[in-house]
Amino acid sequence: MDLALDLGTSYFRVGELGSDTIHAEPATVAYDKNGQTTAGQMAERLVGRAPQGVSVVHPISAGIVKDFDAAVVLIRHAITLMQGKRMATRPNITVSTPTGITAVEQRAIEEAVREAGAKQVHLFESVIAAAVGAGLPVESPRGHLILNLGAGVTEAAVVSLGGIVDSRKSSFGGRNLDEAIVESVRKEHGFLIGIKSAEQLKWNVGEYPEKPTFEVRGRGLSTGLPETISVSRELVETQVESYSETIVGLLVSALESSPPELVGDFMDSGIVVMGGGTPLHALLDRLEERTEMPILTADEAQTCVIRGLLSSNVGRRRSATGEKASTQLRKAKTYQRVVSRVQGMLSRG
Repeated sequence: MDLALDLGTSYFRVGELGSDTIHAEPATVAYDKNGQTTAGQMAERLVGRAPQGVSVVHPISAGIVKDFDAAVVLIRHAITLMQGKRMATRPNITVSTPTGITAVEQRAIEEAVREAGAKQVHLFESVIAAAVGAGLPVESPRGHLILNLGAGVTEAAVVSLGGIVDSRKSSFGGRNLDEAIVESVRKEHGFLIGIKSAEQLKWNVGEYPEKPTFEVRGRGLSTGLPETISVSRELVETQVESYSETIVGLLVSALESSPPELVGDFMDSGIVVMGGGTPLHALLDRLEERTEMPILTADEAQTCVIRGLLSSNVGRRRSATGEKASTQLRKAKTYQRVVSRVQGMLSRG
């Protein structure tokens, strides 16, 4: 069996190559002091509600393994969703990874997947998989500017000729934005809310553009009692604005390192946005205003990566350190060197 696995900070998605069926569950693991564990939906229900002696963790952050043992439990749960509790055979698994992770971080992912029961493990860049899943012609010489809004990582990448010409990433994503909202409410109102409440505030701001305030439940820090307060739209939008500036910085860095011919392609085609952060309309509107470029949201934006991994022309490629991916990267770098050389000749002429 050949599986594809998109390991995100908030959710994982898994499917079998050649099939359109995708299983998605929260990337959450809960365990107690006796070694009992649960993962996925069951573990997510315990977030903010876990009894004493039970720990709830998100073992993957920004595509990097933060808790190895919990990551193994999570990946084993993902495999079980596809094979059932009895593993008849050890599957081959292709896993998406952010660009720019170190060799040590790559090995940690590979070892966790093998420990969970995989026979062979292949790593593949998430931005390329996302571009394929979005239906972009990545093998053509035309440039595409990709923006992947994840929960734990934000990536901006220039894709052409089947490879990555340039990519930039930030370890600040949607979950970090939720945490920033929690902290702002604490400072502004002396009021503590949960991460899920902050996430709901974030979505409400985009869904109800005319509403000036939003009610939220939590605990007053001065009284220690449960209360309901009104949070202003401005408080949330300030954090969204800060996040948008981070993204603009990534996009500008990627554009500055791209050949002018590719930049011309972006001006026509715009920025293709995908990932879990795409429903945040206030963010996308702000990005379009700041970049003065069209913002296009991919169809089924949250599943672009896993659908790209499951496609026939990605699922059978080797890992990011393997022969095929290395060839793709060499093609992209060669193309960039050729363009730079021609530009130098023209300027001297």
